[in-house]
Amino acid sequence: AVPVNMSVVPAIKPSAQPMATSATATSAVLQIKKHQGFKKNVTAVLTDRLDDANTSFREAEKETEQAKISSSAAQLRYSKAQEVLDEALLALSSARNALHQAQHAFFRCKVERENADNKLKAAKEKRDRASRLVRKRQQLLERAEEADGLDDHRRGGGTGADGSLTNDDSQEDEIDDVENPSNIDCALERTFRGHDCGVSSLALLHPDHFLSGSSDNTVKLWNFNSGKCVRTFTKHADSVSSIAVTQDSKTFVSASYDNPIQVWNLQSTKDECVCAFSGHSGYVFSVATIGNNWCITGGWDNTIRKWELDTGK
Repeated sequence: AVPVNMSVVPAIKPSAQPMATSATATSAVLQIKKHQGFKKNVTAVLTDRLDDANTSFREAEKETEQAKISSSAAQLRYSKAQEVLDEALLALSSARNALHQAQHAFFRCKVERENADNKLKAAKEKRDRASRLVRKRQQLLERAEEADGLDDHRRGGGTGADGSLTNDDSQEDEIDDVENPSNIDCALERTFRGHDCGVSSLALLHPDHFLSGSSDNTVKLWNFNSGKCVRTFTKHADSVSSIAVTQDSKTFVSASYDNPIQVWNLQSTKDECVCAFSGHSGYVFSVATIGNNWCITGGWDNTIRKWELDTGK
């Protein structure tokens, strides 16, 4: 061992560094505890907020389920309401179809009644003509019986008691009028056949042609000389009630129970409707043209309407 001279070794003074380190450690511990307390507080706050959020989420889920249930119930009610609406629309459509059929049947009955009235009128006229014919023949018979006592005078060319000729020309003319049927009824010249149902309207086009409208939903153009159908117009969906020709004979207008009024170009080679317009709320019964650009119509809705043919207004 080497001896050490203690007098030579300087004396070591106590240092303050350990005390500073201790204070720093204490401060750090306090900071850590402070942070730990803050962390606990934050954790507690976050936990509370998380619990509140979970509670709100569960309530929202319940409300969502209730909303889904309400939505399903509303959808079910909507479906039922839609079914009821569809049934109501179907019933309305059926009612409209029934009304249309009833109106159509009513007008057909009206037309048939008018035809029956016309036939009755014609039968009465024929009966009256026959009655007049019988009376004339009775008068002639009476005159012939009266003339039997004057045969000698007629053979000798004599005169009657009043000084007139017994066999006068007026009596012969009267006999001719009674015995000749052509003086009573007109002779039938030609019959035009081509429609499948009754003919409801006619319109003269020019001296050689005319138009006819029918309950077979068509309008036909006829030649007077040949008696043949030249063209057929087939756009209407119901009976044609009336037709009218413009002043220049280039266009005609047709009305129908299907409501639309249709304008046709007679100069076109195609049987196409130039313009169709509607405004009446029911059947259209009659149509008449004004010049070349206008027409008037009468309908089931108790109105008369004036139209411009070019625009349909």
